[in-house]
Amino acid sequence: MARIQAHVTDVQLARAEATLAAGGRVEFGPLTADADGLHHEDTHIPWEDITVLRYSFVHASVDEDELGAYLRMEFHDRRAGTYGFPFRWLRIPALDVPDVEVLERLAARRRG
Repeated sequence: MARIQAHVTDVQLARAEATLAAGGRVEFGPLTADADGLHHEDTHIPWEDITVLRYSFVHASVDEDELGAYLRMEFHDRRAGTYGFPFRWLRIPALDVPDVEVLERLAARRRG
């Protein structure tokens, strides 16, 4: 099963890269990728500003609504004026983001 999943992810990643190279957009649920970066609601996040993008699991929290699997992204907030601080976090339930592995690999390639 792992070999099949790896092959499917490779094919989806190649398609996503080709779409972006042609000037298109790729939807990952609430996130949209284009050649310049990711878009979430009214926020544009350039690829080079993403410092962390990973699948994570919250297994302990005071608020039970906070438990579960998430896509977590940390990115530099350009509006702050200086690189390094502050960083902003975005956390989206992993089940809301189709093809999380494709998105993680796409971001890793495009971040530099």
